[in-house]
Amino acid sequence: MKVTINRNVLFDYLKSMIRIVPQTHSQMELRGFLVECNEDDGFMYITASNIETSIKRKFKANIEEGGSFVVSARMFLNVTDCMSGDNIILEYNGKLLGIKSGNCRYDIPVIEARNYPQINIPYPDSLLKISGICGLYSKTSAAVSSDDTKPALTGIHLNIYSDTVQAASCDIHRLAVTENKCECGGKLSVTIPKQSFFYLASAVEDKDELQIGISDGKVVFVKPDMLFSTRIIYEPFLDISRLLEAKDKKLVARVKADDMQTMIETVSMIANFGEDVAPVTMKFNENSIHISVESTEASTEVDVPAEITDGAGREFYYNAKHFTDMAKVIKTEADIHLTNGGILYVSNGLSEYMLVNTRKREVKRKVKKTVSKAKKAA
Repeated sequence: MKVTINRNVLFDYLKSMIRIVPQTHSQMELRGFLVECNEDDGFMYITASNIETSIKRKFKANIEEGGSFVVSARMFLNVTDCMSGDNIILEYNGKLLGIKSGNCRYDIPVIEARNYPQINIPYPDSLLKISGICGLYSKTSAAVSSDDTKPALTGIHLNIYSDTVQAASCDIHRLAVTENKCECGGKLSVTIPKQSFFYLASAVEDKDELQIGISDGKVVFVKPDMLFSTRIIYEPFLDISRLLEAKDKKLVARVKADDMQTMIETVSMIANFGEDVAPVTMKFNENSIHISVESTEASTEVDVPAEITDGAGREFYYNAKHFTDMAKVIKTEADIHLTNGGILYVSNGLSEYMLVNTRKREVKRKVKKTVSKAKKAA
């Protein structure tokens, strides 16, 4: 086998797939990339899988002689990265893979391709369009639950409509919902494991237009150079509309983008430090929102300008870490709603973040141990 390929192109494809490859697995072959070079169509095909999730990518290469092998994924990625030439030449003699670029050459052991597990990535009969994958993931990933007893909440739920893609996640304490306008061409509802969604978002760019469909119990994403499949979480997801349309939900404030950022960053500086962080205190005044938070190491407070429409004088408390995660969902001017019980809703038209309030709690300050002079002298 002998193949010549652009080094940067190869590296970008390997980098987009590496996260799927398990670092440890009883099947040694799954810790590698399956590489197949077809001299008839001129494409190099690379497959990565952890059984639950699989990806196959293809790209053009100068293939003088075809062949296939399984190579250590991380070694292949690192070798490709450290080389300096524009092109890489791959030569496989049945025992060792030669990787040459410029004046540098590596010879590394590989495994025969026939030993790689049979990976079936089905191709759906019906496909819808979807875009903005990276944004959908980044705005919902923080609110995914880690509680395996509630399987539906361990994934990101997609609702696809004719002209909109909606993504949602919930861990009981908060709900993150975001939408992306897209001419999808139909309807589909599916929940995808968080880790699988992360792999997909790592393999594509936000601007990429993909196709999505369901086949053989898997959800499949397609683009011209990629096939990606993963399992579906079949347990029913929460009723998103019911959660967002609480009867006693009222608009209480409007906050500008810069002031929203100030509010969240103020909490973040405390929430990210300290062993014990108290809930955020959020008090609505006549023309501002007063935010205060403290940890074992520090405390801070700020008055954020706001257009208060209702609820002046009300005060509620929220988990500090969950409060800062709001920044991943809301990055613009926002409307703030509250229920009578204090459930917080922050929205900007395309995204909404719901946060359940908690009880007020003081932090446990660290007490320095002191030794009496008399005892020290003894």
